[in-house]
Amino acid sequence: MATDKRQKQIADTIREKAGTFFSKEPPANTLATVTDVQMSPDLNYADIYISILPADNHEKAMKQAEDALPGLRRKIGQELTLRYVPKLRIYYDDRAESKARVEEVLSEE
Repeated sequence: MATDKRQKQIADTIREKAGTFFSKEPPANTLATVTDVQMSPDLNYADIYISILPADNHEKAMKQAEDALPGLRRKIGQELTLRYVPKLRIYYDDRAESKARVEEVLSEE
């Protein structure tokens, strides 16, 4: 099993590479921001969380982002020195939307 420090190092590298990747090739002409990357303890999986603006187009953008994962994995594999390149899983991060809704409700009071 990898140490927490190694997991964090790899997650940070993947976050950086994924952020660059999605900024150069934005899904569905949106702004996609990598908000977090979580590694599994055995380093076999990397869970990538992205927020998408405008949010009303996030389903189409998530589909395109999922379709781009093999290219991103290949790019990460070229730059990381690991025996196995982690399998990438992507998730929509709606924390920004939730925060905006909470702020809106609080401002109404």
